[in-house]
Amino acid sequence: MILRMAKIAVMGPRELLLPTLAFIEQQGVLQVDQEIRPQQFEAVELSLPSIAFDRDALRQRFVYEDLLMKIDELLTCLSPEEGREYSLDTDSLANFVMEIIDKHILNTHKLDQEAKNIAHTLKEYQEAWSFLDAVSPLFKGKTTEPLLDYIGISIRNPGALKELQEHLQLETGKPIVIDTVEREGGELSGIIAAERETADFIRKKLHHNLVLERDLPRELLGLSMPEQIAVLTEKRAGLLKRQGQINEQLALFSQRWQGVNRQVPNWIVVQLSLLKVTASVYQTSMCFFIFGWIPQKKVESFREGLDAEFSGKVTVEEKEILVQELERVPTILYNSTYFKPFEIFSRLLPLPDYSSFDLTPFIGIFFPLFFGMMLGDMGYGLIVSCLGLILLYSGRKKLARDAGKIMVVCGLYTIIFGLLYGEFLGGLGAQTIGLTPILLDRHETILPSLYFSLGVGIIHISIALLLGGLSARRRGETREALFQFVSIAFIFFLSLLVAASLFPVSQVFRTPMLIGGSLLLLLLFLIGGFLAPLEVLKHLGNIISYARIMAIGLTSVLLAHVANHLAGMTGSIWLGIMVGLLLHGFNLLLGIFAPTIHGLRLHFVEFFSKTMEKRGREFTPLGRKNHGV
Repeated sequence: MILRMAKIAVMGPRELLLPTLAFIEQQGVLQVDQEIRPQQFEAVELSLPSIAFDRDALRQRFVYEDLLMKIDELLTCLSPEEGREYSLDTDSLANFVMEIIDKHILNTHKLDQEAKNIAHTLKEYQEAWSFLDAVSPLFKGKTTEPLLDYIGISIRNPGALKELQEHLQLETGKPIVIDTVEREGGELSGIIAAERETADFIRKKLHHNLVLERDLPRELLGLSMPEQIAVLTEKRAGLLKRQGQINEQLALFSQRWQGVNRQVPNWIVVQLSLLKVTASVYQTSMCFFIFGWIPQKKVESFREGLDAEFSGKVTVEEKEILVQELERVPTILYNSTYFKPFEIFSRLLPLPDYSSFDLTPFIGIFFPLFFGMMLGDMGYGLIVSCLGLILLYSGRKKLARDAGKIMVVCGLYTIIFGLLYGEFLGGLGAQTIGLTPILLDRHETILPSLYFSLGVGIIHISIALLLGGLSARRRGETREALFQFVSIAFIFFLSLLVAASLFPVSQVFRTPMLIGGSLLLLLLFLIGGFLAPLEVLKHLGNIISYARIMAIGLTSVLLAHVANHLAGMTGSIWLGIMVGLLLHGFNLLLGIFAPTIHGLRLHFVEFFSKTMEKRGREFTPLGRKNHGV
């Protein structure tokens, strides 16, 4: 159903506007609407605050937005983990953060920049460190002589090592020794020890032949390789130590201050939303007036809360909802436990208008009915119910659980109609336990099944027209409402005339029905104009569409009989069981999807088109993110 709403005016001294809005936000039950202006306030000079009129609010907004940006800037320098929580009220925390935020940003930016510089330097050192660390074992046990120089090389193809050594010996005329170590990937790193003059010559040769010496940072150039290893080891250790210190400082800062800096933005967002709402509040030089919508059942508790919070200084008055305001009233759907799962289907469409009806209960009544009429087999109904129970108790999401509830209900209706039709896995129930039809045999009596389906369609369409007429009457559209009611009467008389032509009925009854139907048709012309017959024909076409209930049901029962017949023709028990299971499984799959699709179509196309009016406004109370209604 659609919850009944109330239109209220909240009034109080202007200095209590923001505290009142904060209270409303905390309650989460009032939707502020600036377009409401009750007639009794027409004589009062009310105005919406402009930027020039409310400079204090504008200044406060700038302060909050600036603080929010600074907190975001600070949090980018901190780790994502949560910090300690504070028991102080958020207002005090926000004021405290305003005083220290600039200092914190400056300190964290300095540490963050230093950490980035260290990381960049370590990245530059990484290649040199990797090489020198790899070749450092080659110096163990060797005595360094001041006249010797060392050349570091890397050789990607180990097979070229001997060729390089022979080539250098030939060029220099001196024996050359290359000490190497193997690294990951098969690459060789090594050193060539030679006299300084020879070493310079070798460097030029290596560069000329594109066998380059390892690149080193500038501060290591001019040092011998043992000195390079010692200096780089010391520098790297110092940088890593400082990096650890910075991380510890930032972690300690995060632990102390991240909690408060994550707590305050939520409060700031609320305050900014409250300041934004002030643009929808009517004000005088001394008072404020907040107009809005609230569920009727929440009015008393809301009024009592305001009285307790502001000692009677802020009052609530309930106002009459005018006919011209019905389009502005927000819509809230509320259904009982049984009908709640069927909102899966009703929410596929826009919200109904407040003056209309929540169609969820009608889906909850008729959809399982149509499903059971179409599938109509006790065996299939048991399987559908079991599948629904599995989905209900194993589904983790609400959507899955609601779908499971709907399947259980549809399965129960299928069992009931299976009993009325005398069907259990087609004709298997009649063959094994002597199950007989109570209402009709769909396999043999096609026309009665058709009449039964059309009769249900007449009832369904008549209810839709009745709801459409009542909605039009609520909106003050008397002519439209009368047209819908007369259409119901005409369909009823026309149905009686068709029934009289199909079944033997005395002429005494036919004549009054014919006269009554003619008068109703004339009345439809007078109310609806020349297009009235087209509208009536559309209703009749919608009713004929319910013949699909019979057609789909007949298809299902015929497939079930075919499955049993083919299973019996196999000549083997196990093969027959396999064939029967396969065909019945296929029939059940069709029997679940076809009734679902066509049952929804009968609602969305035939039923809803006569009841839904426009699109309802969603109820969006202040503070909705934090509270539910």
